[in-house]
Amino acid sequence: MTLQNPRLVAVMLSLLVFVIGLSLFKSASAKRPVQPPSGFVITYGLTKTAPGQTPVFEEIQTRFVQAGGNWKQVRYFLHDGGESLTEGAAQGVVLSVGKNSLEFTGLASPAEQEQAFRSEAFHKSHPEFARMDSVVGLPTYVHLAERNGTRVETYFATETGRTPLKTVVRTSDGSQMVTEALSVQFRDVADGEVALPSMPIGFERAQNRIGALAPESAEVLRRQVSEAKQRLSLTR
Repeated sequence: MTLQNPRLVAVMLSLLVFVIGLSLFKSASAKRPVQPPSGFVITYGLTKTAPGQTPVFEEIQTRFVQAGGNWKQVRYFLHDGGESLTEGAAQGVVLSVGKNSLEFTGLASPAEQEQAFRSEAFHKSHPEFARMDSVVGLPTYVHLAERNGTRVETYFATETGRTPLKTVVRTSDGSQMVTEALSVQFRDVADGEVALPSMPIGFERAQNRIGALAPESAEVLRRQVSEAKQRLSLTR
């Protein structure tokens, strides 16, 4: 077919340039670098379902995460007199707020792991990757793990890194527990929002666990306690 209308030729050339440009844009978007860290606040709802029963909405959780990695999470128990539980991470150490002290819970995920969870390639090559889904409008990578009759699905978004947007736990007796983000807000998170009370730091709970664990697991926890004390001594 021969095109003799100059205006038609111009329109088709413009359309061709647009299509090529769009193709190049999609190619560049697919090769974007890993998502940069950003502060965010997630509000979760936790629902439990006993075998053969209707779901019961039991908790509201709010998690504040700074771009640098410090975080705090507050859990509000709806059926236990309105009590709450607070824990957070600072200097790479996770602490739980008790009545008289901050109790050591564990070590936070290393920065390298946090960065990996912001990569699409990491998730799609992960041995536990099962499928794509969506939570609060964000694409999520669902990791599936099954251990001792318990099936756990964890939904990760590159925008929130190692912090999952949803977790579904199903046990062999038919029980189910779902923790799912109700909202996600990306913004600067102030130091005061992740600050824990100024209280003594205790390791009693961890020491009791060490005594009850198998030797290999006990040694891992013992090293974590030692590492936590070293990290905290630099800032406290």
